[in-house]
Amino acid sequence: MGYKYQFSLLALIGVDISAFDPTFKSRVAALAALRGEAAHRNIVAAQAIPALTDLVAWTTDLIAGYRNLDDEITRLRRVRA
Repeated sequence: MGYKYQFSLLALIGVDISAFDPTFKSRVAALAALRGEAAHRNIVAAQAIPALTDLVAWTTDLIAGYRNLDDEITRLRRVRA
């Protein structure tokens, strides 16, 4: 799913996307673009991934960002309960 659709869906349930780290948002956008290339352009995903030296930073950024997103969704669930 493309970046704009992912964050549009989250905004609809009350997640403040602007509060997220810009690095996380750019990683999600890049990941969506890589997935799109692999899925729609018949490119082998292994050819489109970031450089191996960058994967540690990518993984760290994505895990931290998704943890923050999980915390935010949990907070929203508590507020609405």
